[in-house]
Amino acid sequence: MKNEASGLDYVRKATEVNFLDEGEAQMVACRTTKELKAAGEASKVPADSGVFMAIYEKFEKGELTEDAARKEMAKKFGGLITSTTKEPYLKYYGGFHLKTWNAAHKKDPAKQLDKSVLDTLTLFP
Repeated sequence: MKNEASGLDYVRKATEVNFLDEGEAQMVACRTTKELKAAGEASKVPADSGVFMAIYEKFEKGELTEDAARKEMAKKFGGLITSTTKEPYLKYYGGFHLKTWNAAHKKDPAKQLDKSVLDTLTLFP
């Protein structure tokens, strides 16, 4: 179990980094959208049903720090589907890190992770 826990921890932490990057991208998209609208331009945050802008507005009001807003956006990003592979972003990014883990530990079958672990992987616990 220790080996599996170590692998899961690696996959989780590496995937969280990807999601924080996506959260930062959403912060920039929200900021840019606000600036464009203030200048009279039509603009919309891509991939946003209003959730990301609502988080950004909490940041603007001082209810969230920038880091907290980025993390909240990162958490919400997990519910989105990629436009290229049509899979959840958690499986998209997590699958890459799972393959990396397994490749690094290919000589030790006890350390191999099955892709089904992505079905229960929780980010930012």
